[in-house]
Amino acid sequence: VKLCGHATLAATLALAHWELLSPGRRLSLHSRSGPLAVELDPQQHGAASIELPAGELHAVPPGPDLLAYLIRHLGVEPEACWHSELNYRVVLLPQDAPLAAAPLPAADLPPDVHAGLVLMQSLTCGSPPTVLGRPCDYQLRFLAPGLGIPEDPVTGSAHALVAPWWLRRLGRNAVVGWQCSHRPGGMVCESPSSGMIRLCGAGHLLWDGTLRLESWPGAERPSATCGPGSPPMQAPAASGLDWSAWGSLLP
Repeated sequence: VKLCGHATLAATLALAHWELLSPGRRLSLHSRSGPLAVELDPQQHGAASIELPAGELHAVPPGPDLLAYLIRHLGVEPEACWHSELNYRVVLLPQDAPLAAAPLPAADLPPDVHAGLVLMQSLTCGSPPTVLGRPCDYQLRFLAPGLGIPEDPVTGSAHALVAPWWLRRLGRNAVVGWQCSHRPGGMVCESPSSGMIRLCGAGHLLWDGTLRLESWPGAERPSATCGPGSPPMQAPAASGLDWSAWGSLLP
């Protein structure tokens, strides 16, 4: 994957947890899409921001197969449809479409949208969820079976892609997006002078500990702490075990 915004945001918060990044300090993390600027929010504990490329949306017809999928699973036709430089298809749904509640099987998607499908709608009515204390303006879901992701819980690249459209539509410098997946979350999307999109969000520490490799049968190496200061992984002694999968878990 060339770009993974929410994972990069999580890495920023992990650096803060390990006290390797202080609030207000700007840092560039390198990705397959180039350097990504990240920063801890100096005003709000547990929040950070990342700047991602926005990309362009190009209007296209939805196509008969995608139209049939939307009618079958959501009971609506799209208000607009776009293609993007990320090869994602973006669909604007009516506000009354049951986007959050509807089962959306990725296996039923037409092949031409397997690379990524963003389904979004306005949240200007009712009581929307909030992100960093701000009500959300829109919500989306992201399906990408072509990337091995039936549905992504929170997708930074998808919000960076659609945020400019919402900024223009609402006439604002910032909008708040929600991702109504099975494990939902949201981001504040701002348009800095760099031409990128700044995504601001918060995260929660789920796991922090030590992986004790010596407890595995036949192991001949010490435990390795998952965090800063970990000893480098060494090639295993002739124990007959494949350590490549374990090594990928460690920094």
